[in-house]
Amino acid sequence: GHIWTAMAAAAAAAAAPPVMVAPPPLAPTGPALMLGETEQQALDDLRDELAAKDVAARLRGVRHVRRTGARVGAAASRELLLPLVTAELLEGEEDVLLALLDELAATPDAAAADDDAEHARKQDDNEDDKPKSFMELLGGAQYLHLLMPLLEGLVCAEDTAVRSKAVEVFAMIVDYMPESDVATQFVEVLNRIAGHPWFTCRASAAMLCAATYHRLPQQIKGSTLANVSRLCQDAHHIVRTAAVVAIGKLAGQVDATTLQADPLKFLQLLSRDQDPEVRQQAAESCIIVCGKLPTPMRGNFILPLAQGFAADPNWRVRMALAERFTSICEMVGSSAASVAPVYLQLLCDTEAQVATAAVFHMCECARLLFCSESSHTDIVAKLIPSVARLSVHPSTHVRAAFAASITGLASLLDPKETEEFLVPVILILLRDACPEVKLNVMNTMNPVNQSLGLERLCQSVLPTLFHLAEDRQWRVRLAVLDYIPFIATHLGTSFFDESMSAFVLSWLCDSVSSVREHSVVVLRQLGEVLGQDWIHQQVIPHVLSLHTHPNYQRRIASLTAITALAPAVNPEVVGNSFLPLVLRMVKDRVPNVRMVVAETLHTLLPYLKAEVITARVRPLLAKVNTEETDSDVKHYLAQTLSACA
Repeated sequence: GHIWTAMAAAAAAAAAPPVMVAPPPLAPTGPALMLGETEQQALDDLRDELAAKDVAARLRGVRHVRRTGARVGAAASRELLLPLVTAELLEGEEDVLLALLDELAATPDAAAADDDAEHARKQDDNEDDKPKSFMELLGGAQYLHLLMPLLEGLVCAEDTAVRSKAVEVFAMIVDYMPESDVATQFVEVLNRIAGHPWFTCRASAAMLCAATYHRLPQQIKGSTLANVSRLCQDAHHIVRTAAVVAIGKLAGQVDATTLQADPLKFLQLLSRDQDPEVRQQAAESCIIVCGKLPTPMRGNFILPLAQGFAADPNWRVRMALAERFTSICEMVGSSAASVAPVYLQLLCDTEAQVATAAVFHMCECARLLFCSESSHTDIVAKLIPSVARLSVHPSTHVRAAFAASITGLASLLDPKETEEFLVPVILILLRDACPEVKLNVMNTMNPVNQSLGLERLCQSVLPTLFHLAEDRQWRVRLAVLDYIPFIATHLGTSFFDESMSAFVLSWLCDSVSSVREHSVVVLRQLGEVLGQDWIHQQVIPHVLSLHTHPNYQRRIASLTAITALAPAVNPEVVGNSFLPLVLRMVKDRVPNVRMVVAETLHTLLPYLKAEVITARVRPLLAKVNTEETDSDVKHYLAQTLSACA
């Protein structure tokens, strides 16, 4: 019975998370401190706040730690304040520990600004009460080693966010520590954490090795790399994940010879790890490390790894490779063609997230992989057949990403190839059922325009463009509308025959107000490009015909169009065509229309002769204003009457 009880107790102890035991009180560095009444009261108040059961009170206490230290002085901060903070907070809640780390992170340069807003509100603010960094509170950099017991407990905390933040803060403090303390006391702590029985502590040790490597003495760097190598072989996958991330961060801090020893060997080993999270991080670190290797070695190093990652059963591993494939292409240089099959494999991946990540980098990868100095025929021979299938991919996310990228290939092809291979794919995407796909194509057509010329492009695309003008999604119709002035600028009046003009004017009667309002803006832009003859012949008759439309929104559209076109036409047109129509609508049965009539008349006044205003506009408005019953309409009528005067 005793044997089974002992075994059960041992198993429970092994499974339990680490308990952060507060270090023993620091030994006094001199005679017992005698604090004044004010200093003692400040310390007692802080103790009460830190020991409170209410989390808000504890957080408030954490924010008062540095201020209390400034009041009691450096010696008391070392001997009384720091042990108090360690004893009360080391096993605190996550929010409290994160707040404590924020306080510890205050560097000498930034500490004075941390509570600047709070101090501005203090009436009794003075230099002695000013918050300081912990280095200043303790009396200088030579005392920073006193923080290490507290930081050691924090990097071994159970919560992941606390451990990550603690590693960052520990590294910041090590940057200010004297070299002698780094070589002795910090390295001792680092080795102890790296050999800790609890896996989360060992994971923190791996990250701490990478974060502080630049501060370690040369004779100790070898043992630190040995720690990382040992952690790469750890039994727990979280430790191995942290170790492989650390290798990526160490790559820029070690020389090529050191990098090619154990770090490279363990990186290749972890790329085949049984845990997918380790392999995912290995994919990211391999790409970082590859960039630090001598150029002749890069292709031989990355190619087998990339092939393995591209065939990985876990889609996150494949996506990590796809997201960084451009970097691989740039690093391998002249050997880029050797990794081209890997990229084509990622483009055709069955997982939508992987294919989307690969498609986002398609143009840049195509330039690096398939465009040699003398030829780009490999794009047509190898890439186009693979990417053409993406236009009918079952995932809308893949098709949307493909639609945003496919037009960029036009800059890598000659006009004939663009027309033969890209335009058919673009037309398929423009007829896609997903609005985002169509919008992405229309918003990225500029490379195709530059390659083919707008006239040749319109011959292929214009029928589809007419079809999209009636798309059920108003955002698609709006995108087509935005494209019209661009076409008019390059093709001129000859392109805008009666059918094209009717096509544009139809948007004034669109069912969505945003499209109707934007169509007025486009009409004004077209008037500037195509001239007054086009406005007189095509636009004005259609606009005038809408004033009797049974739908009041269409009647408002005609008034809005008149307001927009008035600056673009002769004053005679305003007085002879626009004004009579607006005056006829002043008694419209819908108050909204009458309100817009008043606003439109106000806009037209600068284009009318004074005698016309006196004889025709002001008398009618005065009469209507006396008969009007709607308060909003009367308000705008009064404004227009005032402008007439």
